[in-house]
Amino acid sequence: MTRASEPLPHKGRYMTLSEVARELGLKSPGSIRNKIYAGDLVGVNVGTTGSSLRVTRESFDAYCARIEAEALARFGRAS
Repeated sequence: MTRASEPLPHKGRYMTLSEVARELGLKSPGSIRNKIYAGDLVGVNVGTTGSSLRVTRESFDAYCARIEAEALARFGRAS
């Protein structure tokens, strides 16, 4: 079992909303759903139920790079 501060043990193509929330240090997967609807992350349905929404690893990595670049530009260092 990994702690919240440890990276995920795998690098699959899709991540659950809970995995993304944990990686970003957020408490609610609902926050990730909001980021999908805002266009910050790419979400895909991998099944027919409401709990089948996933985030693409590619969009997650791009989002992380984008927020790190913004932190660097704003504060002079990545946080």
